Amino acid sequence: MNNPGDKYPEFIPVINYKGSVNSFIIPYLHLISKGALISYPFLAQLKNNENNNNQHQINKFCEKIAVPLWIDSGSYGYIKYGGTIISNEYFSTLELNFKDEKLKVDPRDLLDLQEKFAQYAFTLDFPVIPEHSENTMEKHLRLSIKNAVYAVQNKRKKNLKLYASVPVVDNLNLFSQELTTLTSFPFDGIALGSLVPRKKDFSFVLEAVKIARKIFPDLPLHLFGFGKPEIMSQLKVDSVDSSTYIRLALSGKDIRGNKIIKQPSHLEQAHLALLNLASLTDHKLPLALNTSLIRFSQNNSKL
Repeated sequence: MNNPGDKYPEFIPVINYKGSVNSFIIPYLHLISKGALISYPFLAQLKNNENNNNQHQINKFCEKIAVPLWIDSGSYGYIKYGGTIISNEYFSTLELNFKDEKLKVDPRDLLDLQEKFAQYAFTLDFPVIPEHSENTMEKHLRLSIKNAVYAVQNKRKKNLKLYASVPVVDNLNLFSQELTTLTSFPFDGIALGSLVPRKKDFSFVLEAVKIARKIFPDLPLHLFGFGKPEIMSQLKVDSVDSSTYIRLALSGKDIRGNKIIKQPSHLEQAHLALLNLASLTDHKLPLALNTSLIRFSQNNSKL
């Protein structure tokens, strides 16, 4: 884990099991990254799509990832796809309108999967956006705190690093008060969410990070969704994650958003994604990858 004073926080690339470019990147992650993040809905889809021996299918996929695996809840899909929050006395579940199906994210199922496959885990939080009312923001924050407490109290795998995921709301005093309640529990880190919609108000982002750092001076801080160099260099956090590196590559752009290939082929997309990732993790792309890239291009030339 990087120290807050380093040039960049440790960058954790977001991946999924779909897409030819993703499939190519995964075997080479160990050369240029110290971890990889995948969201619960993608693994749940893999499990649901493979009715025969679904546990084996998830094992098979995760074994390909030769770096520490981080698994989050995928609750960002609540903003993108919509969904329903269902609460009980102990925790709250999220039912996502995930593309053409309903996908349930239950804190118990999430923790169970994380304990089987992850080295780092994020609890189920409920995102907020600036358009939400103050009451909705407060509700999502408190339900997220409750889910974090449920997870840490029910964690069985001792070496699983569990991060409490907390959405940052407009009212930073309320955010600070609720975040402080987690100091009584043995979390391994704190993850701040719902700040991407706020990135244009960067002083707000920095203030939220400052508050969290003051409350948890000795725990790692993670920031969801930030993956551009000009922003990362200003963040006093330990780690960040994003899929920006690959989304830019698919459009023929480098990590700073410069259009360098008008209509990139699969080979060029894969190469760009790896170059973007290497830039964010401060690694050089191994020359040996060139042969693999050519082979990848040939195998996917008909796609």
